[in-house]
Amino acid sequence: PSNTDALAGLAEMDVHAGRYEQSFALAGRIEQIDAELLQRRGVDWWNDRKTRPLLRALNTMMLCQWHLGRFSEAAQEGRRMLKIDPQDHMGVRFYIPLFLLLAGQNEDASAFFRRYASEYSHDMPNAWLSFAWALTLGLEGDDQGARKKYREGMLANIYLAPRLLGERMPPDNIFHPGERDEPHSALEFAGSFGGLWDREASTMRTLRDAYVEMRPILDDLVARRANLADMMDQRYDPDYRAKWTRMVDEEETFVRKIIETGGE
Repeated sequence: PSNTDALAGLAEMDVHAGRYEQSFALAGRIEQIDAELLQRRGVDWWNDRKTRPLLRALNTMMLCQWHLGRFSEAAQEGRRMLKIDPQDHMGVRFYIPLFLLLAGQNEDASAFFRRYASEYSHDMPNAWLSFAWALTLGLEGDDQGARKKYREGMLANIYLAPRLLGERMPPDNIFHPGERDEPHSALEFAGSFGGLWDREASTMRTLRDAYVEMRPILDDLVARRANLADMMDQRYDPDYRAKWTRMVDEEETFVRKIIETGGE
């Protein structure tokens, strides 16, 4: 009963099974058991394995609040976690602004992004975060800033914009640099947060304009990743490793250049 690692696993299983109230209660038990960690100074969060069940439990509580439709409470749980573990080993910073937007707390979302730009300036682009940032900027009337963030997000996941816009999807049988670049990530995002773009017509219009501007670049990127997928089937080529490394480097340089220039 006091094995917090096992309890954290059970709570996460309940989330996946849709038993959110039960999961929330289990996660709360973990917080009670490991409460002294929250009072201790100098805790090496996550690197000290004994701290992991509590971090997982707090993350589970945040996700449960979200799935239960308590968006403001979900954002509050996430911000609490950032205060406890500023290095954010659970990645809650990518969810918090979306919860704030779902709760209609647009000004709080804007404030979050201002802090994010300062405190996590070395982050790699994250499609979910970039789209939330773009939406927030658009709601503030900064269409130019919104289009720039949309372009950044489109390069992080080429499927997200067409999924939200109802456009034809790019092929999925291409190389994907990571899990967040894959079609299922865009499907999950659209199902969970796509309604945010239906609240004001101007937000969808700004997204569509940015997508039209980026289509030639995205087509080029798809072609590069299709070539990488073809190369993966040529592992018996004596020069495979050198060719693969060169093609991956070229793809990464292409994406980085577009991000640095704002896609212009």
